[in-house]
Amino acid sequence: MTKNSRKKVAIIGSAGVPAKYGGFETLAEYLAASLAEDYDTYVYCSGPIYQERPKELSGARLIYLPFRANRFQGILYDIVSILNSLIRHDVLIILGSPAGFMFPLRRLFGKKLIFNFGGLDFKRSKWNALIKFYIKSTRRMAVMASNVVIADNVGIQEFIQEEYNKTSTVIPYGADHVEDSIQIREVDRDKYPFIEHQYMCAVARIQKDNNIEMILEAYLKSAVNMPLVIIGNWVNSSYGIALREKFNERENIYLLDAIYDQKLLNCIRGNATVYLHGHSAGGTNPSLVEAMYLKRPVLCFGSVFNRYSTNGLTHYFSNADELSKLLSKLDEEERNKIAHSLKKYADSHYNWALITAQYKSQID
Repeated sequence: MTKNSRKKVAIIGSAGVPAKYGGFETLAEYLAASLAEDYDTYVYCSGPIYQERPKELSGARLIYLPFRANRFQGILYDIVSILNSLIRHDVLIILGSPAGFMFPLRRLFGKKLIFNFGGLDFKRSKWNALIKFYIKSTRRMAVMASNVVIADNVGIQEFIQEEYNKTSTVIPYGADHVEDSIQIREVDRDKYPFIEHQYMCAVARIQKDNNIEMILEAYLKSAVNMPLVIIGNWVNSSYGIALREKFNERENIYLLDAIYDQKLLNCIRGNATVYLHGHSAGGTNPSLVEAMYLKRPVLCFGSVFNRYSTNGLTHYFSNADELSKLLSKLDEEERNKIAHSLKKYADSHYNWALITAQYKSQID
């Protein structure tokens, strides 16, 4: 294929690259680098979050728009990205867009649209009824108008089939961008004195459907004496502020602000004795598969999505009492068994080379 005959592929819906935030951004970064080998690849980026704006990254061209990629600006961000791509590009890969009402236009322009469904956002407790209705409605339009629908989890695939009677392809997220072994630095010891000892850890946005309060209550009920460390955006909502005030003064509980330094975050997660995952409304959650790749023994909230992501290889809880009992009886032998099984599964299922190849197979 000559340079001039190569298809033009746009990646839309992430905040942009280099990745600074969550799973979609990491996916966009690895996907762009892989696709650029065979296609003219373009990534739409949220200009306000990037002080430095290179024109290219790993062979992919970057297009900056003057909108933020979240909240109400996120709708405008996706509308402009989609319209621009329908005019200029051949294939659109759209990651969980809030502007699904735009998708039917792809038929008018004769373009191929690959849609990553994301999670069940309309079930999140942080949204009011009107926003939930909007998300659910526009998501339906997105699914029905797309050529290819990607589900990041078998549970999401089953939902798409049941809700929309549409076939989807399961492609999860990668996790091999995190380090398998994390070296503790002197500065880490000084700032986080728990890090050289046994401790439990959770990383999450502080919202009700991530069951952070359940984890805190379970810890206080349990017989374990190792510290509990929870990293999240506590100050971003009244719920998070109130929750922190309620539990912050309890002994052995560390409620840390969100950490965006990936190496430091991996150091804290990667040296934890137990990792706790309370997410309930997502598909394959990036923080879960990253903890698996870091060879942590993970205990999960028992949603169908978490059970599929972990292949049934760990223990699950549905309330504080169940988690408290799990924490109290989990010994070193069982922790090691879980960690080894989850790491082996992550190695074979959550690597970026495999995942980007699966996306490539959907383009032509």
